[in-house]
Amino acid sequence: MSIYDHNGTYPRSAELLKNEAVEQNEWKPFKTPYTHTYGYGLSFEDMSKWKKSELHKRQSAGYFWGLRVRWQETELADKTKPVTPGLVLYEYIKPTHYRIYGLDGKGSVIKDRDRKFYLSNE
Repeated sequence: MSIYDHNGTYPRSAELLKNEAVEQNEWKPFKTPYTHTYGYGLSFEDMSKWKKSELHKRQSAGYFWGLRVRWQETELADKTKPVTPGLVLYEYIKPTHYRIYGLDGKGSVIKDRDRKFYLSNE
């Protein structure tokens, strides 16, 4: 079975995907265009781990004296891990679906028309 043919099912993590590809001699390390680093957590990572460790911003709306006001709320789950520009993120959706995201030079998910851009088999 080729790494590109999973019989319609995909691994739960990028690390498992990489290990399978290495076993089949089909893995080619790749580096980020910004940091020129290789490996798990440096050039690729699971979306779920990245969400837990990276800086995320969400916009909230509230009302103040009858006026609608917008502000930024910032969460930082792990202050020791820096944002990694150019990282490729693998998101397991279910056994038959996945998504692949990319981070831009600022470490934010690449967007198209204000929506997160991803590659998928959906």
